[in-house]
Amino acid sequence: MQTQASDRAAKIDLRMSLLAALIVMLSAFVSQALSFSDLAFSLFWPPAGIAFALIWRFGARILPWITLGIAVPTFLLYPGSGSIFVVIGETCGPWAGVALLRALTEHRSITESPLRWQISFYGCGLLLACPIAALLGSLGAVASHRFAPASAPGLFLAYAVVESIGLVLFGPPLMAWLAKPADSHGRPRTAFARPEWVFIVPVAIETARWLLFANRNADYADLLIYCYFPLVAWCALTRSAQRTNTLLLVIAVAVLSGQAWKVHAFGVPGANFDLFRCALVILILSGMGQLLAALASERRLAFAEIKRQLELDQLTGLLNERSFATAIGARQAPFKIVLLAFDNWPEHEILAGIGASYDLQREVGDILREVLELESLARLQPGTFACTMRDGIDWLEPLQSILKRRWGNGGIEMRLLGVAMEVPAVGSLAEGELLLGARTVLNEALFRAHETPLLRQWSPALIAERRAYELLVDVIKHQVRAGRLHLFAQPIAPVHATTRPSLEILVRIPDDQGRTLPPADVAQVLSQNVVSVELDRAVIKDTFAWFGANPGELQAVERVAINLTGASLSAPTLFEWIERCREQAGLPAQKFSFEITESQAIRNMDAASDLVQGLRAAGYSVALDDFGTGLATFDYLKRFTVDYLKIDGSFIRNLAGNPIDQEIVSGIVRLARLMQVGTVAEYVSDLAIGRAAVSAGVEALQGYAISAPLPLAEALRWCRTPEALAWGARLTLDVLEPDAEIAMIG
Repeated sequence: MQTQASDRAAKIDLRMSLLAALIVMLSAFVSQALSFSDLAFSLFWPPAGIAFALIWRFGARILPWITLGIAVPTFLLYPGSGSIFVVIGETCGPWAGVALLRALTEHRSITESPLRWQISFYGCGLLLACPIAALLGSLGAVASHRFAPASAPGLFLAYAVVESIGLVLFGPPLMAWLAKPADSHGRPRTAFARPEWVFIVPVAIETARWLLFANRNADYADLLIYCYFPLVAWCALTRSAQRTNTLLLVIAVAVLSGQAWKVHAFGVPGANFDLFRCALVILILSGMGQLLAALASERRLAFAEIKRQLELDQLTGLLNERSFATAIGARQAPFKIVLLAFDNWPEHEILAGIGASYDLQREVGDILREVLELESLARLQPGTFACTMRDGIDWLEPLQSILKRRWGNGGIEMRLLGVAMEVPAVGSLAEGELLLGARTVLNEALFRAHETPLLRQWSPALIAERRAYELLVDVIKHQVRAGRLHLFAQPIAPVHATTRPSLEILVRIPDDQGRTLPPADVAQVLSQNVVSVELDRAVIKDTFAWFGANPGELQAVERVAINLTGASLSAPTLFEWIERCREQAGLPAQKFSFEITESQAIRNMDAASDLVQGLRAAGYSVALDDFGTGLATFDYLKRFTVDYLKIDGSFIRNLAGNPIDQEIVSGIVRLARLMQVGTVAEYVSDLAIGRAAVSAGVEALQGYAISAPLPLAEALRWCRTPEALAWGARLTLDVLEPDAEIAMIG
């Protein structure tokens, strides 16, 4: 197989080499046919540009074939030993120019930096390749006695101009053509410039020049050459470089062929300076056109890069949200939209750091690229990825390893939650609706922490859910800002009767009709950091104001706990605001505590540390809420000095019958005692759980077994009842005497 491939490549190289020799040979014959009758000197020399392009593409191995293509017409038309210099110059000059060009451009593609490449091409071609060819060619002409030795300097200059025109006209377009990818037969693919009106203009201008020249208005005829400048400039700035090079070829062939025709038809002397002036104008015109085309290409590349940056995510190179929305909007249904998101991404960013977060997202992006079934890969936001899949493919199969994997980065483990939404062929759907529906499914998975991936079909109900969510956000914002909050509280019963019960302040938000919004829905809104800071401040202010109006009620409780979300903890001015509200109410700080919740990550750890230190210095207590649910709580325990831990309900719900939970809770209690902080068990829903918590050493209990959340005034009345004061003692007695019967309180 390898031998066959080598033989096929050798045959292709042989065909290309023969074709190269034939092209150089034919171009030389055509050029000689347009030579001055009295000097046998061409107006332009295509082999200069063709040889340069071939050596650039195929390297030194093409030199023998170029030599053959130049030698045949040279020795046929100008036999003699001097022609050897011409052949050597026409091969050595391009070879030296290509070698220098490769060194200057460091093998960059023509399309990578068009302007830099074009300038480098001129420097290597016009200052090295053409002078070498012109010098050796002039020596050969003098040695063949076709020119007098005294005319060698002028001959060299004329030779250099002719070489330069051929190089500039034929080199860049042929190099661009040869740089295109090859087809299955090894031939370069090309897209020829389509006919356009600009290609007809040179014919019209040359016809006008011929009429003026025939009417003995040669000076005016030559002036018409300058009409090409605006035409070429317009084409270079508005069309592709390929089209501009094609136009320059048409103009050069038309003008210089016309000049050669005048030499033969009207007997114009070949040494007439007007002819060389015309050639110089064409050379300058070609250089200007190519430079403008290169500059326009640079501009288009810059805009393309800007467009690419607008379409792609700069961190991973995947599509961004805007491009992904466009991709799914243009896709033919049915198909699936798949969203992947880390379950605790904000926590990871805080604890692992931004550098580790970037590395993790790049890693995920690279892995997703290798999954062949995934299309239109995108990163929508930090920690959230999206893609599409064809209909009929089990979306979970290619993602199993990714969804089951525990992602470790910076010492933190996470998992990716996956959701999919089927988009049926039910008519046209706007990309905004599709992406909104997929986000609704993802939000459900993230909020409810689904262990199994979700698959839902797109339906208007998803949009309705999202609209309902947005409406809920608006209602909460309005009610919070209007101060329409209802303060509730849930008692915290101490295990030992030496202390009074405590209260945790909760809030209920009514809608516009006065009906209480479901607490779970409000919690979902707050989990997205929507109005959480405003709500925290409103609860603090209302709580202080209520107790300021009823200061005697504080005697019924040990302390009143108020929750602070992660967003509030990151606010640098919160402590001053808390103190101002408390002083206005005239309340003692020792009666209040603040609970730091782990459900929302703290963005500004320095501000949170300053807040905790300030609160404890002022006399407030500080607690860690939801302790144990994530790694952030242990990090907070190291960073902050706290007074008690509230063990999360996920370890308490099954505490009575789950040995693992019992061991975890006992471990937390031992850790708390080592650090000399108290412990509270949340979600104590029945007496069996309460007994297990007391056996584990927990110092206080909170849950429906003690009392459901009550309006603040009712909760304070409950705290004064004998049952509240004796609750912990009875439960402790029940643990010591399991046969004792205890009635449920609350």
